[in-house]
Amino acid sequence: MATVTRTKVVDDLDGSDGAKPIRFSIARAQYEIDLTPENVDGLYEALAPFITKSRRVPARLVQARADQSAVREWARKQGIEVSVRGRMPKGLEAQYREAHQ
Repeated sequence: MATVTRTKVVDDLDGSDGAKPIRFSIARAQYEIDLTPENVDGLYEALAPFITKSRRVPARLVQARADQSAVREWARKQGIEVSVRGRMPKGLEAQYREAHQ
């Protein structure tokens, strides 16, 4: 006997079918919400006054802004010597990200 499992993604706001995940970030916190195209439009309309006055940050800079204190704390627990402030050793943040995937 075969079993078929289907996943139905519904809009987190109104429960309607056909939603897709939308990711966004505010104050260094990342969020994801499942929305239908109509509610995606509503989200963009609500954010439009803020987006039009904002500066776009290149993706590599966003990724470079990981919680530096968390990276330093993790490194110390791993026995890696890091300074309290200033530039971290090259590759340390990549090691941190790899360990936390």
